[in-house]
Amino acid sequence: MPVPPGHRMLVRVHGSIIEGRACLGVLDKSLQRWLAAPTPGQSEVSVDIGTNDAVMLAFVNCSASTGKPGRVVFDVHAVSYAIVLPERATPRP
Repeated sequence: MPVPPGHRMLVRVHGSIIEGRACLGVLDKSLQRWLAAPTPGQSEVSVDIGTNDAVMLAFVNCSASTGKPGRVVFDVHAVSYAIVLPERATPRP
């Protein structure tokens, strides 16, 4: 998804896990580096976009973190996000 470089992105996911464990992460434009690594139990992410002009939200199978690798089944009901200026930035007049 396109994003403005130099900002912060806040993401919130609402859904339900039916089986296994799903995690939310945010990948950089190249899809090679995590800006926010998938973390079990996290439904909100705050990430510095840096120089990226695009990012990808990724839902990852985190079942292996429980010691029981297997499939994951989940429903995403809603995803909301906001793009905000970093704290050190001064808004334009």
